[in-house]
Amino acid sequence: MPGLSPEGLPQSLSTAIEGRILFICGSMNQTTQMHKIAIELRLLFPNLEQCFTPYYADGWIEWCRKRNLTNFTILGNRSRERVLKYCEKNNLAVDYQGKGGPYDLVLTCADLIVPKNIRRAPLVLVQEGMTDPEGWAYRLTRMLPVLPRWFAGTALMGLSRQYSRFCVASEAYRQWFIRKGAPPEKLIVTGIPNFDDVSKHVQNDFPLRNYFLVCTSDLRETFIPEDRKSFIQKAVRLAGG
Repeated sequence: MPGLSPEGLPQSLSTAIEGRILFICGSMNQTTQMHKIAIELRLLFPNLEQCFTPYYADGWIEWCRKRNLTNFTILGNRSRERVLKYCEKNNLAVDYQGKGGPYDLVLTCADLIVPKNIRRAPLVLVQEGMTDPEGWAYRLTRMLPVLPRWFAGTALMGLSRQYSRFCVASEAYRQWFIRKGAPPEKLIVTGIPNFDDVSKHVQNDFPLRNYFLVCTSDLRETFIPEDRKSFIQKAVRLAGG
């Protein structure tokens, strides 16, 4: 995490702290983010046991997952397989759905679903990136609290209040989440671990140059209308050849 460094810490502190941490992954971006944090924590506290799991749920949502009804989300089987393959490639210990708990600390990139088996552990939520627009689903969910948070997508990120700390990208984002109702005392500005070190990408062996980078969104996956074809055509026009 930005601001954390083993330098200056007493040797007894960096080696004596023991415990178990569960990292809940999701998309590949969320997975690499959790891995980056784990690497930094390993440098600080080498005695901590670290385990990883794909994003998961319980109850009727888990019932839906088993029937392939969540494959368009990070709960889906394709996302799960990508996470498991990444963990295998990087020699990361896997505890699927945190069944080997309890854990002393849990880190996750999304609090739209907080499984029951981690609710007694301190939970650290880490912002992955931008949040969904506050559209009709967001407004409806705020009006009808009986609706699940995931119904509004990441527009309701950080509003579970079930975390001990919420690490956000910037002071502006901190104020953004506070405006929505996140508890100010739990929000801390850390930056985004796997994006903030931009300079490391300047020297690279990617063979293509002078390309126009187009970043699509998850609008279609969160039931928000999107004209993807028109978006791509606009990008082509902006690239100007």
